Amino acid sequence: MSGFLDAAAFLTRVPVGRRPDGPPPSAAVRWFSVVGALVGLASAVVYWAGDWLAGASVGAAVAVAAQVLVTGAFHEDGLADTADAAGGWSRDERFRILDDPRHGTYGVLALVLAVVVRVAAVAALTTDEAWVALPAVHALSRGAAVVLMGLVPPASEEGLGAASVRSLANADVVAGAALGAVFGTVLLGVWVLPVLAAIAVVAGAMAAYARRTLGGIAGDLLGATQQLTDLAALVLLVGAVHHGASLPWW
Repeated sequence: MSGFLDAAAFLTRVPVGRRPDGPPPSAAVRWFSVVGALVGLASAVVYWAGDWLAGASVGAAVAVAAQVLVTGAFHEDGLADTADAAGGWSRDERFRILDDPRHGTYGVLALVLAVVVRVAAVAALTTDEAWVALPAVHALSRGAAVVLMGLVPPASEEGLGAASVRSLANADVVAGAALGAVFGTVLLGVWVLPVLAAIAVVAGAMAAYARRTLGGIAGDLLGATQQLTDLAALVLLVGAVHHGASLPWW
C-alpha cells in the first residue's frame, strides 16, 4: 500500500502523503498505471456530471480541467518543455531549454493543441463510453512511460528523470506495464489490441527521438510520452466508435 500512496503523491496533487522531492521509490512505479486509471475514472465522473448539467462540450472541458487539477499539470509540463526543446539546435541547448521553467511558443502551442484535441475527443464519447475509455487510456499511457523508463537509458546524470530511471528495478517496470495492460484489456476488450499498437508506435517514436536528440530519456520526455500516447489512444477509440465500434464491449 505504501507504494501506491507514493505513486499517488508523486503523480497527483491528492493529499495522500508528502510528495517526494527526489525520484519516486521503485516500488511506486508499478502503481503508476493504477493511479492513471483512477485519474481517468475521476475525469469520467466529472464528464458524466457536466454532460448531465450542461451538455457534452461543457462536460468534456470541465472533465479535462479536473484532470489537470488532480495531476497538477505534471505531464502537460513535460509535453510543453519537450516541444520547446525540439527547437534546440544542439544537445546542450535542448538540455538548457528543458531546464528552463518558462514555456516558449512551441510549448504553448503544444499545450493548446493537446487540450483542444482532448476536449473534442472526450466530447465525442457518450458517458457510457467514457466510463471505460478514460480510465483505460490513462492507465495504458502511464504504462507506456514506465516501459520507456525501463528500456531507454537516462540522458544525463542529473535530473528527476535520470534518478528515477537509475533507481528502477526490472520487476517494478514489468509490473507497472502489466497492470496497465490488464486495465486496458478488462475495460476495452479486443479494442485494447489496436490501442496498444498505436501506443507502441508513439512510444517507440519518442524513444528514438530521445536517443537521437538527447542520448537517452529525460523526465520531461516521459511526461510528453504519457500525453502523446494518451491522445493517440483516445483519438483511436473515438474514431472506432464513430465508425460503429461498441464501447463498453460487454
